[in-house]
Amino acid sequence: MQTTDEKYGLRQCPNCGKEFTVRRINMVYCEDQCRKNATNTKLMEKYHSRKKMKNMVRYCSECDTRLSKYNEHNKCNPCIRKDENTSRRALLNQLGIEYIDEDS
Repeated sequence: MQTTDEKYGLRQCPNCGKEFTVRRINMVYCEDQCRKNATNTKLMEKYHSRKKMKNMVRYCSECDTRLSKYNEHNKCNPCIRKDENTSRRALLNQLGIEYIDEDS
């Protein structure tokens, strides 16, 4: 019968750099504390990057109006609707159907 060392081998912990014996095939970190530290670090990085994005002042790429901090796109809603209508109009024209604009 194979021992754990022969079956899974040794790995280096990505958090602390310590070499450890793998006891399970999906084991990544040497100890629970290293796993928790790595998870907390990733969560905090994600939190701070999202916070930074929400506090950033952004403008529409087409009409330069200020975007809401909740808008995930690089365009404002009227510009997005205008682009959708343009593509819709082009598609319907290819099919030979007249497009009537709802805003007109």
